[in-house]
Amino acid sequence: NDYKNITLTNLYSIDPQKAVDELKQITNEDFRNLDTLGLLAAANEMSGNLAESINYRNEIAKYDPWNAPNYLSLGLMYKKQGDEQKMNLMLSKILSFASNDPIAKEAKEQLILTVE
Repeated sequence: NDYKNITLTNLYSIDPQKAVDELKQITNEDFRNLDTLGLLAAANEMSGNLAESINYRNEIAKYDPWNAPNYLSLGLMYKKQGDEQKMNLMLSKILSFASNDPIAKEAKEQLILTVE
């Protein structure tokens, strides 16, 4: 499936829907494939479908609860949606287990709401 993911990443630039359909087929066969879930999350985020991207990122969190970059991505999507409570929850998760990692600094910088 790793080789297929690489090929589908290239296909995305040519035929995004076909690539997404193929990625979904992989998850039907291997629902814990974190690489495929990540590609689906990214594809949905790029197409503006934050709700579906969030669903895939929550699946990643279920199978990889120590994935701080995934929580940062979730936090940024919640920020885009204006959901301060969930955004802060993602920041708290990152800080709870990765407070000394550079991702924690990045999360603290990016997961704040700006007043306009």
